[in-house]
Amino acid sequence: ELDPGVRLASGVGRHWPDARGVFVGGDGAVRARLNEEDHLCLEVSQEGDALQAACRELFSALGVIEAEAQRRGRGFAFSPRLGYLTSCPSNAGTGLLLSVSMSIPRLAERFPQLQPLLEILGVQARAARGFGSRAKSGNDPSIYDITSLVAAQESAVEQLNKLIQACRVLAAMEARDSGEA
Repeated sequence: ELDPGVRLASGVGRHWPDARGVFVGGDGAVRARLNEEDHLCLEVSQEGDALQAACRELFSALGVIEAEAQRRGRGFAFSPRLGYLTSCPSNAGTGLLLSVSMSIPRLAERFPQLQPLLEILGVQARAARGFGSRAKSGNDPSIYDITSLVAAQESAVEQLNKLIQACRVLAAMEARDSGEA
């Protein structure tokens, strides 16, 4: 995580609090944060394991936003070489960060030992505390946010497939450890 001073030095605090906002869809499943750290943080939450359906919802909402921006003669900053540009260079490319909240109580007991496996799977895991996940987890120590690690020039489909595969592996390990497999 970046130090707050580093974030401010990047200019993200300029003109605070003007031109900032949070928008929530009618059912609360789609949320947009504007001009916080990146220009747009679009989130979709969904119960269960239908990650592909959640991504379709995300890309549909993004398409509506992008079409309206283009209609107004605007668009997202894009480089043919680097992809979408963001305030944080590590998010350049697709500008996409995929995350799944999972209850993994047995694996949580030995979480530090899972780090090498998580690296091989191309994901990271943190105790759930992000925007939207804390309310769902109730600070339950067995709830983890599993997030795709973005590799340069990796497509959104590749990121999604990597996250799905990692979640399948973790779910199978959790089931095995609990005697459900």
